[in-house]
Amino acid sequence: MNLLDIIYYQTYLFYSSKLKELDPHFTASWGVSAATAFIITFPILAIKNLFYCGKIDTIYLFSTAILIIGFVMNYFYKNNYWIKIINQSLCLLKVNFIQN
Repeated sequence: MNLLDIIYYQTYLFYSSKLKELDPHFTASWGVSAATAFIITFPILAIKNLFYCGKIDTIYLFSTAILIIGFVMNYFYKNNYWIKIINQSLCLLKVNFIQN
């Protein structure tokens, strides 16, 4: 499992157990994809401002964020990859619990 899968699983657990969302998979996918878009877009903007003091049009920032959100949503929600993440995570938790 990679880091994005672990963050997704922890977000899913939060939305399903604490907030009792109707569709925790969609909410977790949306939250992880928006966070990923922010994490990628803002350092690019900061590096650009550090070396080149020009202006980036807002449409480019939004389109980049929308593309990243689309890719991550497709990665989790549309391909049903979240089922595999949930099943793997439950197996890992059971194994760790038994070993301890």
